[in-house]
Amino acid sequence: MLPLVILIVFDDKQTYNVIEYIYSIAAIVVVFIDVQRYYVFYGYRKSDDRDAYVKDSKAFFCVLNFCFVIIGLFTFLGISLVKGWQIYILYIAVRSLYLSGISYYNYHYRLIDTPNKIFKISISIAGGTILVLLLGKFFESEKLLFIFFLLPFCWVLYVVFMGVKILLKSNIKYFQKYFFAVLKYSWPIILQILCYSIVNSYGKIYAFNNLSQQDMYVFSYTMRISLVIFMIHTSFWAYYNKRIYLEGLISNKIMKWYLFFLLLACAFSIVVVAVWNSFFISKEIPIDITFLVKVVMKCISLFGIKI
Repeated sequence: MLPLVILIVFDDKQTYNVIEYIYSIAAIVVVFIDVQRYYVFYGYRKSDDRDAYVKDSKAFFCVLNFCFVIIGLFTFLGISLVKGWQIYILYIAVRSLYLSGISYYNYHYRLIDTPNKIFKISISIAGGTILVLLLGKFFESEKLLFIFFLLPFCWVLYVVFMGVKILLKSNIKYFQKYFFAVLKYSWPIILQILCYSIVNSYGKIYAFNNLSQQDMYVFSYTMRISLVIFMIHTSFWAYYNKRIYLEGLISNKIMKWYLFFLLLACAFSIVVVAVWNSFFISKEIPIDITFLVKVVMKCISLFGIKI
């Protein structure tokens, strides 16, 4: 929900629209970068030595991230030579690698039964970004964009540094074998998620390139508010993923808590927006309740609850 800070604190619709555009493209790019995530639980279940698997999986992730950074740098230089300086590509790369890192460590910490650790990373980066943004409140739009992606960039650099250290000590042939096992298992999932990501992100990309700034803002804000609901869905699914995967079922207790928090998130979003619009008429937030209801129904369907 960090992009909302740009609106609430700075009232900068242009930068907000740019961030939403970067986020949308990154959501498509990360499907290819995040190939290992789809294999993590499957490999864990099939592994004979699960402790060794967890360690090797983390090492492979760091090395893979380093390789993607090298590929990204060459891509950026190539496009910049043809079309001129393309700073947005760097921000897209940072966002994609950050999403991939958070996604992998989310699974990694659940494998070692310490799921709270991922929140320490994500909340620290989000909180630090908000603090830095507040300190730089009077910066210009371009600098504001740089500050927004600064801490995710630092964390990506740390992961890449870990990848270089591991790469210098590791057996390359083992990583090659592991990579092909990951790719063999993941490619159908990649195609499926890619289609979903393109459909989900196309609206913002189209709005940024073809519609007015105000239309892009209204569309993006409605989608952003709906993410509050979707975050509850993904948090529940991620938290209980290992248990559901190993047991092969969703208990009634999990279903009840899931529905409670999902509906609570929906009500919370509507109330917050209504209160905001009452006090800040000049910064009125557009919201489509019908769309939010559709999001809730879709989340319930994805969770596996028949309606």
